[in-house]
Amino acid sequence: MSMFFPDTVGVHHHEEYTMGKRTLLIGSTGGFGGAMLRPLLAAGHEVSVLLRPGRLPRAGVNVIYGDALQFDDLHRAAEGHDNLVCGLNFPYTSWAKNWPQAVTALGRVASEHGARVVFPTNVYGFGPRFSEPLAEDAPRQAPTTQGRLRNEIEDRLIDATASGARLLLIRAGDFFGPGARNTWFHHMTKNAHRGGALLSPAPDSNLLHEWAYLPDLAQVAVRLMNHEEATTESYHFAGHLVSTEDLFAMVEETLGQPRLPRRRIPWRTVRALAPFVPSFRMLRDTRYQWEHCIRLDDQKLRDRLGPLPHTPLNEAIAESLAMLGPMRQVA
Repeated sequence: MSMFFPDTVGVHHHEEYTMGKRTLLIGSTGGFGGAMLRPLLAAGHEVSVLLRPGRLPRAGVNVIYGDALQFDDLHRAAEGHDNLVCGLNFPYTSWAKNWPQAVTALGRVASEHGARVVFPTNVYGFGPRFSEPLAEDAPRQAPTTQGRLRNEIEDRLIDATASGARLLLIRAGDFFGPGARNTWFHHMTKNAHRGGALLSPAPDSNLLHEWAYLPDLAQVAVRLMNHEEATTESYHFAGHLVSTEDLFAMVEETLGQPRLPRRRIPWRTVRALAPFVPSFRMLRDTRYQWEHCIRLDDQKLRDRLGPLPHTPLNEAIAESLAMLGPMRQVA
């Protein structure tokens, strides 16, 4: 049985909301959702967050307790909001179960309320040709089960716009940032604070890979929300293009570690056990992203917004590591 009841924490109600700036943040405890709160408030949005019962509220926002996977909870939470920002994040092994349910409910709710869904997405749905930077109209020819599922998710949201929903899709590379734990960056660097090995998924550590620093991505999303009026629109955010080896070198410099050991993901073992271990099956589907340089063309975004926020990579890494654990300095 789902639960739904509102609570107000440190929020001052106004007689009128600013048109277009009444925003429900769904998944505010995740990486993207957590990064969105501060720029939304700074841009003058009246923000509510949907939390599961038992989660601790954050000051300065209206808190609504409920389950984002339950249509009735989501429908009542969305009432009176112009924007529904999706910050949900599920483990790979529950994608097939949770994502279709989540976006179906989200699309229906947005249609019935005439709201806009702000949805961050990734490169999984593209492939297998990556010789050129991918623009928004690049063919979606997903080579994996995960990629096809991501395309289905996006298509469900696009279909909802025919019934009154609005949609803003923002595509980026691998996320990283303060407090973002369910990410490749976290899994690659989580042992570094203790002097442990850095984990590399890339067979060629010099191959360039695209990373999206979440505070920068969130600022871009909010700017688009304040400027974009189209019913359905999508943008690419390029972020940082860097090799795994150069990324690791910056991690070592930040931590004061002269040289940390490297360990590679044993892809042969992953492939051999994939038929029997669901998590390995999903992990196997990501390997091609580390065998190709998959770049995003963000010219459309630059044309729309002008100069984009671009935190220097060494600063972004330092902020991300500081939030993931205590730094162990080595003299």
